[in-house]
Amino acid sequence: MSLLSELQNQMIRHRFRPNHRLGQNFIIDDAVIERMVEEAELSPKDVVLEIGGGTGFLTEKLLQYCKVVCVEKDQLLCEALRERFSGNKNFELIEGDFLEAELPKITKIVSLPPFNISSEIMTKICFLEFKMAVLVFQREFVEKIVSEPGFHSRGHLSVLTDLLFGKEVVMHNIYPKAFFPKPVTYSAMMVLRGKKHGFSRKQTERLAAFLKSLFRFKNKNLSNALQNALKESGAGLGVKDYKKAMAKVGAKLLEAKTNVLESAELANVFRKIFPE
Repeated sequence: MSLLSELQNQMIRHRFRPNHRLGQNFIIDDAVIERMVEEAELSPKDVVLEIGGGTGFLTEKLLQYCKVVCVEKDQLLCEALRERFSGNKNFELIEGDFLEAELPKITKIVSLPPFNISSEIMTKICFLEFKMAVLVFQREFVEKIVSEPGFHSRGHLSVLTDLLFGKEVVMHNIYPKAFFPKPVTYSAMMVLRGKKHGFSRKQTERLAAFLKSLFRFKNKNLSNALQNALKESGAGLGVKDYKKAMAKVGAKLLEAKTNVLESAELANVFRKIFPE
């Protein structure tokens, strides 16, 4: 039976339809699922986080190798997942919003998250501890994540993920027909590998807030971008004396356009303004 036929049977049995508001596009391509599992390099010791279990097609493959912690918000899908994996001691279901959920310790993330909140999901992923992640997002979003200095698509998440992970796009063109319903654009698969970065959880959260504010002014030189960003959210970032903060950065960097600076340079700026 094809995954599309199985999905249709599940929709009839559990009386659900894809929820556009929740960004539901269900995977129906076995090849994409197999590639995700292959890239994840799973072992019995792994505890894998799946964000949005959906109909359980990916979950079922993952459970052949390791324990799976699945977070699903849709109540009808939670019922279907409980029925499908009842009695499997390696399956743990967390019913709720991933952005708010308390998570157990994990080693890896393998997921096709809902596309409509990609930025929010990626931000929370940056705050988690894990060895590697295999993620499928819309191709345009993946291109933003891996964007290099100087490119228009480069944003705060490009820099944040640069500093925290090694990044590789392993599938550039996942056709819309791999999902039901078909999304309007192609998708892509990327692999993140955690690397030593020296930021605590608290520092990472502060860094994320700093970069998000800074990149609202990414086409300005760093001096103006910093001044605007720190004035806009300075109280939350703990900076009151903007001139003193910018003096720590150095004139050469301050004259450069924010969007052309390397991630490591922006990390150094952050550390000089917010030493711990």
